Amino acid sequence: MNTFTKLTLFTSISQYFSNTMLIIAFLLALPLSMKAQSTFGSIEGTITDEKGAPLIGVAILASDPSTGLSRGTTTDEDGTYQLLSLPRGAYNVTASYLGYQTVEKQNTKLMIGQILRLDFQMQETTVDMEEVLVIAQSDAVEMRQTSVATPIATEQIEYLPVFSRNILSLGQLAPGARSFDGNAADFNSGASEPGVQSATGAVFGQYIVDGLNTKGRTAGASITGNVNDVWLSQLVVDEMRFITHGYDAQYEGGTEVTVIETKRGTNNFEVTAFANGYQDWMRAQGPLEETKPEGFYRYQSGVFASGPIIRDKLFFAASYERNDEIEPTAFVIPDDPLFSDYERLINNEVGYTLWSAKLTAQPNSRNLIDLSWFARRDDHDVVLPGANTREFGWTQDQVTDNFILRHRYTPNSKINNEFIASYRFNQWLTTSLSQNPLNLYSNYGFFEGPMNIFWPLEQLENQTNITNNFQIIANNHVFKIGGSYEYSDLTYNWPLLSQPFIIYAEPGVPLLGQIGVGRTDQTENSNDAFTSIPAHQLAFFAQDDWQINDRLLLSYGLRYSSNLGHLNNDFVLDDTNARKLTDAGVPEEFIAKGDRKDYHNIAPRLRFSYDLSGDDRTVLFGGYARSYDRPPLNDVNAEARGFNWLQATIPFEALGGFPFSTDPAVLRGYAASLGVDNITPNVTLLSNDIANPVFDDFSLGVNQRIAPKILGTLNFAMKNMSNGFASYNFNPFIDGGSTRRVTADYGDIFLADDTWSSSYRAMMMTVRRNFSDGWMFQFNYTLASVKTELQRPLEEGVFEDVNASTDERHRFLLTGIYTLPFNIRISGIITIASPTPRNAITGSDDNMDGDPENDFLDGQPFNWRPEGFENWYRNFDLNLAKTFNLGSGNSVEVRVDAFNLFNFDNFSAFQVNRMAPNFGDPVAAFNPRRVQLGVRYHFKQGQQ
Repeated sequence: MNTFTKLTLFTSISQYFSNTMLIIAFLLALPLSMKAQSTFGSIEGTITDEKGAPLIGVAILASDPSTGLSRGTTTDEDGTYQLLSLPRGAYNVTASYLGYQTVEKQNTKLMIGQILRLDFQMQETTVDMEEVLVIAQSDAVEMRQTSVATPIATEQIEYLPVFSRNILSLGQLAPGARSFDGNAADFNSGASEPGVQSATGAVFGQYIVDGLNTKGRTAGASITGNVNDVWLSQLVVDEMRFITHGYDAQYEGGTEVTVIETKRGTNNFEVTAFANGYQDWMRAQGPLEETKPEGFYRYQSGVFASGPIIRDKLFFAASYERNDEIEPTAFVIPDDPLFSDYERLINNEVGYTLWSAKLTAQPNSRNLIDLSWFARRDDHDVVLPGANTREFGWTQDQVTDNFILRHRYTPNSKINNEFIASYRFNQWLTTSLSQNPLNLYSNYGFFEGPMNIFWPLEQLENQTNITNNFQIIANNHVFKIGGSYEYSDLTYNWPLLSQPFIIYAEPGVPLLGQIGVGRTDQTENSNDAFTSIPAHQLAFFAQDDWQINDRLLLSYGLRYSSNLGHLNNDFVLDDTNARKLTDAGVPEEFIAKGDRKDYHNIAPRLRFSYDLSGDDRTVLFGGYARSYDRPPLNDVNAEARGFNWLQATIPFEALGGFPFSTDPAVLRGYAASLGVDNITPNVTLLSNDIANPVFDDFSLGVNQRIAPKILGTLNFAMKNMSNGFASYNFNPFIDGGSTRRVTADYGDIFLADDTWSSSYRAMMMTVRRNFSDGWMFQFNYTLASVKTELQRPLEEGVFEDVNASTDERHRFLLTGIYTLPFNIRISGIITIASPTPRNAITGSDDNMDGDPENDFLDGQPFNWRPEGFENWYRNFDLNLAKTFNLGSGNSVEVRVDAFNLFNFDNFSAFQVNRMAPNFGDPVAAFNPRRVQLGVRYHFKQGQQ
């Protein structure tokens, strides 16, 4: 661990103890441990005799044979019962009553957050007869959901083809979500970035792992900071639930919630090991590749083990997974002889390791304790598609550790509680692949060289969270209250432009150079590039689930959240810069005075379900929720750093300035001769009145039981987002790039404010059969429209009601798993989706701001959409597996995965420059067909 890491870690721990003890003491004054409904389910129903009369005092017992866990209750005066706070699992549910036959429904599968209804009809026995046990397989289907949610079962996680092994790619099974080429599903359809002049790193949503919200403060925040990173081994994920429109007050929100439960040990010792791989000969040639690439491969392997330490009392689970990959990446180069020597294909090196360990203690049926650790270690290069040489990428070394302590307590059938404490450490160490300058040929829109405009970067996030929730049943009400406190210290050491950024009109004609310099020393990198932004988040919620009668459930709740210090609230702009910027016309609201407000948000939630048919076959449900997301940090960090770590802009001789050089020492020496006050830095200014992103969700849907195990769902949903962060350059080049618009004292002056909004409207249809008897299927269709509006700070109506970049009108998805004779299994995912709009530009700098990329056709972005079915996204991923049972619980599975089986041409980018002769032609594509071979060994104690 280097000095920077040790210093920031020590500072984080010190600040944590000094700032959180009072809040922790308050939270711990609540019930010791509290229930979180995000991951637990419930079983409820009515017990009647053969004439339909309710039976009072019937004993109900739900037991999970794999862990020995059992929960019991009795029916009330209406013959109804509820079993709450049940972990996911396969339960045997028994109803017993003196003088009546005992009835047991076996293998009742309860998934994450489900409310299953099991009704029993009991038959009376004669006094001199023994009670008779009537056993039936359960065909329970979740009917009374109140949110738009899609469960992902264990079988789908294990059997469906997932190329990236990123569990978030399975989010594509949720209607309204989008996924391409095995990447993480996009749930931000209702909060789409409007492209150029767009939001600054805002990623909305919430990721709950084992009951804990793991979302961080960085852009793309998940456990690792990036949703496309494989941040949790697929081996350890037991079940998932994607909630696209959720109305439970416990959720922080944003827009969507991803709920993940990892595997825990059971009474049966179990081992799973796998190895997957493919090489270049198993990949087809891409549609835009002049030659088929060679020399790449991918190998994945891992092992998971679980079992009892003390039967029925103490269990363990642990995993290891490794990925090594060299993947070809295709680049687009200008159709000009000047660039004919640049490579079109390069290899992208990816390597990472995932670890996990989990102890589960179950001292009795009332207590359940988990202690978990999840980790990722990176060692790879990253290459950006659309660049031009391998240098455009960067190396990434990442260390991620997540520790979770979870205690669940259910003293009786009326009360349940949960307590969660966690600590997360995430460190990025990112450097360029070389120390060459980054070159931009502005007349061609063509970059060449490493990503030195951004890197190196050393980023650390230390996050501590304490969560308590409590639930109690009183009459026909289920009351929930809860609270959480989170402390996060995010630090950056980010000396931007450590190497020069050179702007050319064309090869051989350099115009400008930029180089990063500190205020304290103009010749060497310094800690002027270091920022630390600690922040606190406090939240409370209360909710009442009111079962008005057997058919109607009404739930209403309120959530309060506060974001304290998230906007670097104490930052004060020095007098010299404040005066210069004010003289340049920057409004007072963008001049930081150290009095930026904290956020205190009130979010109402309302939801209902109504059994239209009275027999749990047709259920109407819906809800409304207002939710707030935390502010993204990119602009906050840029403001804090920008006035200390400067970027000197140096005009070369072509503009009447300094003699051309790419030597960083020479450029810094010239900057030193100017003096700090004469450097024209790029700066970011946040509005002092900037607000939290806010979302309003509404949906109305109906669940229809089509068959005992088949459920059909139709939802009409809308989502409005406002107060999204957006920024634009207040001081661009004009006159073809020769002068600045408002002042020569600064380079780019980015003004950031809450001026971005969007709206999402959708009809979503799903028909699903849960996995049973060796097979399942699911069909989704989504019809959607996504609009966005962006008003630049100080300007109204710039882009009004335009198509968003995610305005994908139609998406069809069909997935299934089928077990055939001879232990052969086939499974697959078929996806068909219509094209999205693109930013088509005129190809000339019509507004004379020095940037030809924001001169849109007809003056509006996203106004051009590829036509023809050949430009739809079409993909068929297939898995074929054969299992060989070796006896004594041992089995080996051999599998073949084919991704994009029919080798459809799926284009990811098009030529959008109207002046280009190939306007409208595809210039980049998703992967062609890839075939992967794999083997999986499985052992389960006691399994024959």
